[in-house]
Order: sequence, then structure tokens, then C-alpha cells
Amino acid sequence: MIQINISEIQAKLIEGYGLIKDAKGKDLVLVIGNTGVGKSTFLNYMLGYKMYQNEESDTVETVERECPAHIGHNMHSQTLYTHPIADKNYPWVFTDCPGFLDNRMTNDTIVTSISMELTIRIAKQVKGIVILMDATEFLSSRLTALGPLMKILIKLFRDPVEMLKYSVIGVTKLDQIKGGKTRAKKITLQGLNKIKEECRRRIKTLETEKRERDGTDLIISEYKVMEEFTSAVLGRKDDIMFIDILDDGDSKQLVTDRICAIRSRTEAQTDQLPYDTSPPPISTSTSNAQQDALPLPLITIADFNFEDYDINRTSFNKAIYDLAGEENDVDEKIEIGVGQLYFCF
Repeated sequence: MIQINISEIQAKLIEGYGLIKDAKGKDLVLVIGNTGVGKSTFLNYMLGYKMYQNEESDTVETVERECPAHIGHNMHSQTLYTHPIADKNYPWVFTDCPGFLDNRMTNDTIVTSISMELTIRIAKQVKGIVILMDATEFLSSRLTALGPLMKILIKLFRDPVEMLKYSVIGVTKLDQIKGGKTRAKKITLQGLNKIKEECRRRIKTLETEKRERDGTDLIISEYKVMEEFTSAVLGRKDDIMFIDILDDGDSKQLVTDRICAIRSRTEAQTDQLPYDTSPPPISTSTSNAQQDALPLPLITIADFNFEDYDINRTSFNKAIYDLAGEENDVDEKIEIGVGQLYFCF
């Protein structure tokens, strides 16, 4: 039986709103990745903080003591809430998205879910997405290198493959690969190809045996999304960003340029309104350069999976209604001082 503590959730949401309120009315660039992929390190690098290699601990540190994104080593998550980070050098707000699959207690997973939804809803627009992958995960070329990330993307977006049009794929932890960027590129592409083929093999096996799930935590529909996603990434392999946080800002400039290009395509689509709101169909013969010249529809709330709640969030919704009872005072029961959570129920 799932134990829902509404008072605890309410208190944590009040605390978390101090972070997510910076997203209100702003353009966002979401930063998504598995716990431990290096999101905080990436964000501090993008915000201009000097990085160095700590030889004793074999970790990357920042020269400055106080940084907006806390660097958490090992696999322990340091984030419970969505964390928008504004910087005067960017016309958007980088937003550190919490790990949806972290091994947290039930109440914390609900807080994370609501925090993410609230951030998106109070923002002006999501202009782009940065999806981070850990280069060291591809050394094994197993599905575990991509499986947890795919679960995050499937949980967040209605169509993760479609969202690739708005995404920068970044590969992190090049400093932990012997051979640096050159070898990291090789093992990443080899790993993605092996994962794609493994997905196809498992899909075929499951369909032949008429089973939905195998011995892993993935179901057949998720394998299909992962195979399509991996194929799409490999189709744009030259666009994968291999991020060297110890460089002099070259990776930072490449990522910034890519986000600007995506942003300008959505703004070009806006300029065309109220006429045709969908881009022309892309044939298989259309080159990547031609695709990149096409306008992109704006990302809307309909592109997110906020209405498809998991068992924890569903149980919380039910608990709220049970608490409200016949008085029908649901809004009062979930008030956190910002009046923004009515949409969750």
C-alpha cells in the first residue's frame, strides 16, 4: 500500500517553489539525463565556471566555490526539484531536470513530478532540450547504457523521437575515457549501433513469443521507442556534441550555436502564424541540411506526458480528493502559496 503524506509533499513544494519560480514567463532549455551523467558539471561549464581535474579524487571540480548547480559525485542524486538557472549571457534559462527514476521514497517522486510540471506550465516557452549521455556507459554497449534515459524521456514526452528535432545530444565524461574525444566518439557510435541491434533482436523475440515483457524492466513498446530513437540519433551522428568541459569553451560555443539554431527555427514558425502550423513533410531523401532549414512548430504542453500519471502520482491525486471530501475544497487543500497546482488534479 502506497503511503501518501500530503503535509510532507506540501511542505516540500513550498520549499521547491523558491527554485522553480525563476522559470516564470521565461524561455527554457531543459537539461535531461540519468543521475550521475554530469548535468550539474555541464551547467556550470556552460555558465562559464572554470573547471579542473582533481587528480586525487579523479573528479572534475570548479575553481569557484559557489556555483549555481551543485556537483554531486557517485550515483547519489543531489536534486529533488527542477532547477532553472538564469544567466545574463543567454536569452533562455537552462533548467536542470531532476532524475525521474531516482531511488527515492514515494512522496519525493511525487514532489519531483509536480515540480517538473509546474516549471513547464509557468514558463513562457520551452525552446530547446539538451539530452546528456555518459560516454563511459557505452564501454559495455549494453541496453543499460540507454534504458534508464529512455524511461525518463518516455515518461516526460509523448513522442521522445519527435523531440529530437528540438534537442542537442551531448556526450559527457570524455575525461574518463582513455584516448579522449576521439575514442569517446568511436565507442559511443559503436555502442549506439549495438544497442539498436539488440533492441531489434528483443522486439523480434518478444513478438514471436507473443510476450510484452522480457527479463529486463522494459516492455516491447519501450524497446520500439528506443530502437527508433537510437536510429534517429545515429542518422544525425555528426550532430552529436562531445562535450569537453576542460577545454577553453569550444564545446560551450558549439552547444550554444546549436540551441540558437533550434530556437530560431521555432521563431520562424511563429512568424508564419496563423497560416500553416505544421512543417512540410520530410521525405527520406531530404538531407539533414534541408531539414534544418525548415521551421519547427512550437513545443506546447501537449508534447508532455503530464496527463499520464504513474501509480505514485495517481495515488496522490486520489488522496487529495479523499481529503477534500464532500466540501469540494480541493484547491484549498493543495494551496502552496502560489496558486498554481490546481491543474494537477
